[in-house]
Amino acid sequence: MFWILRLLGRRFHGKYAPDDIASVLALAASRESSTSRICQEHERAPTEGVVRYRLRHLTLKPLLKRANRLLAEQARCLLPRRPLKIAIDYTLIPYHGKPRKREDEVVRGPPKCGTTWFHAYATAYTILSGRRITVALAFVRGTDGTLKVLEEILRLIGDQGVQVKCLYLDRAFFTADAIRYLQERNIQFLMPAIVRGKTKGTRAFVKGRKSHSTLYTMRSSRTNISVTFPIHAVVTYSKGRQGKHKAVTYLFASSSHHPPLSRMLEEYRLRFGIESSYRLLSSSRIRTSTRDAKLRILYVATSLLLVNTWVVKKWDRLSTKRRGPGGRDVHADLLPYPRFLAMLQYVLEREYEFILDVEVPVRRSSAGLRGR
Repeated sequence: MFWILRLLGRRFHGKYAPDDIASVLALAASRESSTSRICQEHERAPTEGVVRYRLRHLTLKPLLKRANRLLAEQARCLLPRRPLKIAIDYTLIPYHGKPRKREDEVVRGPPKCGTTWFHAYATAYTILSGRRITVALAFVRGTDGTLKVLEEILRLIGDQGVQVKCLYLDRAFFTADAIRYLQERNIQFLMPAIVRGKTKGTRAFVKGRKSHSTLYTMRSSRTNISVTFPIHAVVTYSKGRQGKHKAVTYLFASSSHHPPLSRMLEEYRLRFGIESSYRLLSSSRIRTSTRDAKLRILYVATSLLLVNTWVVKKWDRLSTKRRGPGGRDVHADLLPYPRFLAMLQYVLEREYEFILDVEVPVRRSSAGLRGR
């Protein structure tokens, strides 16, 4: 509740205190429900109109600034002060309807949930055993290219004092502009390379049954920028995965310093924790049909703060000291995320009294009305 109250960023007076609004948000997140349903099903909760009235003061940029400041505070109390491996990726939340104010509030994407329009967010996620948390959140507009998103995320990470040892990126960042930007800033990175061309291009490196590395030059047709970087063909046997029993070649682009080819695939798989963070985000994201972009960001930030709080509490209260890297063993099986949400839901529903009695309203007779 401490984090959600600070995310709201404003004190107000009246019958319902800020704690009540924050409790509605936390309860809706724990139940993967909407604020409207929470208000209808609890006796002592504020009405839906009151919640909307209290949230009307939110503005987009200050809200994002507060969200990133709070994510940074959670990171500082948990992460070591040394360069870390960071994963950066997008999450797309399906959207049905027209944008509320600006066309670039939504982005196009592959079909999902009956739509090709999405509200998009980019996040940075630490790859550290037992302490994997989200440290930055950015709102992605339809006009933002991958380079602009990368610059914004790295700016947020730098402002928070998090040092980058290596970036693990999605294939969406496989562009000449993004790679040139990382090389100019001397940032180590690893990302999948997109297979292009029929016989030339990156497809030429897929051939062969041995892992190998070479230099590759890519040119951007839009900005006419060319960049040269190492590209690696990692050949591995599928061992029946996805029904395949043959050698499979994975292409990776990297900086000058990179892991050995024998460990590159396993090293890159470390970033898949960010996909797990998106699944956790979805399981505690407040559901809504609003077209208001700032409310949607509020609900995403609320879920990220809940996930980070869960990670911090496990590290502080459910871990034992040991020797070796990390210094602690986290007993994650004692408090899975669904149980954490269930505990939060139980406490809040007792406080705001879940409505158990439902009655049909009594209709006045037409004779009685005419008599009056």
